[in-house]
Amino acid sequence: MSTDFFDDDLIKASNARAEGLDDNDAIPVQPILGATLGKMARKKEEMSSQAANAAQEIERLRMRQEELEREKNALEELTRKQDQYERDKTDILEKLEKSLVAMEREESQATRMVELLSESRSRFKNTLTDIRAINEELWGDHNFTDELNRSVALIEAARMDYKKALAKIEAANWHVSPADGAEKTALDAMGFEPGVEKDFGYWIKIGFAVSLPLMAMVVVVLGLYLLMHKG
Repeated sequence: MSTDFFDDDLIKASNARAEGLDDNDAIPVQPILGATLGKMARKKEEMSSQAANAAQEIERLRMRQEELEREKNALEELTRKQDQYERDKTDILEKLEKSLVAMEREESQATRMVELLSESRSRFKNTLTDIRAINEELWGDHNFTDELNRSVALIEAARMDYKKALAKIEAANWHVSPADGAEKTALDAMGFEPGVEKDFGYWIKIGFAVSLPLMAMVVVVLGLYLLMHKG
């Protein structure tokens, strides 16, 4: 190969400089590479530590979220129980107050009705005894007119007492309500007709009518009892 283009002096000078360099002046290639790799490892380790810390924080937040969720559910359940308690308390208070007022009214009216029934029963019993004591066969010709007048007066008085007693019972019977705008009295319901002799079935109806208010009272009290124990 031709060397015409190379300067010998330049080549010699370059070689002399190269020979004049000692070992300490050489470029440290290997130590620089090691330092770079060490920095990368530390950075990687640092990022791994940060990732682990982040994972721990996420777990801690998850557990806290679950704890808060349980607390929220407990508070919601407590609120529901409180609302239910307040509704039930208000409901039972209203029922007890209304029932107490109704029962006191029913008791007062029932007491009055029982008094009327007892009074009427006693009067009816005495009147019945007096009427049954009449014996027309013992009337003599000399006192027939007097006995007849006395018996007629007794029957008329019994009839008036009977009507008055039933009228009082009718007035005190708070469970009887008019139907279709026409009030039907106890006398009409029993088909009372003055001057007409009544059979045994009629008197059975009389007894039933007299005891009917008491039966109605029992039904009302039973209804109130069932209402109080409902739900």
